[in-house]
Amino acid sequence: MIQVAFTPVAPFRLGLAAVPPDATRRRRGGVLELAFPAGHGDAHANVWQSGDGRVHARIDAGDAAAAHDRLAEILTVRLDTRSFLRLAGSDPLLAPLSLRLRGLRPLLTATPEQALVRAVCGQLIRSREALEIERRILFRHGRRAGPFALPPSAEQLAGLHPAMLERAGLSPKRAVVLVRAARRLRLGQLADEAAETAITRITREPGLGPWSAGVLLVYGYGRHEQGLQGDLALVRLARSLGASDDGEVLERYGEWQGLASVWLMHHPLAARHAVPAAGTGRAAR
Repeated sequence: MIQVAFTPVAPFRLGLAAVPPDATRRRRGGVLELAFPAGHGDAHANVWQSGDGRVHARIDAGDAAAAHDRLAEILTVRLDTRSFLRLAGSDPLLAPLSLRLRGLRPLLTATPEQALVRAVCGQLIRSREALEIERRILFRHGRRAGPFALPPSAEQLAGLHPAMLERAGLSPKRAVVLVRAARRLRLGQLADEAAETAITRITREPGLGPWSAGVLLVYGYGRHEQGLQGDLALVRLARSLGASDDGEVLERYGEWQGLASVWLMHHPLAARHAVPAAGTGRAAR
């Protein structure tokens, strides 16, 4: 057991962090508890933030150095968002949100494989239902880590029969998409590939589109070049603004489309209860 403290390089608020409760983590009061692979074993950490902005953690791991570095990646404390904050301060959509959301950024999933599972589970269904399907997949096909379950590897996902994923709640079509994508995407390369190459490789996979690419890059690797294009909240926002689609809204944010997406979901226009017209949903998100 070690105790460490991280000093974020840019404004960061753990209490605002996008942390959906899933099979790998939970939040209790002001403490985030999570499990994740690190080095040649697994790690468990309790994380909290002090009033001076530093992020503290108690880590239990066989490979303490690897766990320390991986936790810093998951928490995104090394992500320098200052250029995005300058952009947000002068943007008509983001500026009204900047004071409230200044320290908001999405945390990474335990592994890129979990982000791939999330990118497939979340297609055109409610987020609560998608997270429950993801949870069942991890507990049934991953490995236990105390009260948590860690994601299966890409090789394990690729070796599953789609019917096994259907029993976890995936539709037959999306079960095939997940198995095929795990086999063909070569997830280990996406972290360092040029944005255009990475996005193209993801979206050329049958059943994966811009939204899936955004989920995989933002939550799997902490990359923000691709926004969460196709998310219902952003579609509502785009329609309220009279834009042709949400991609037109997001393209102005360049390399920060992913983080801009997360912020824009908090925009009042994104929260309107207007429902998209029938037939506008896309199977490959």
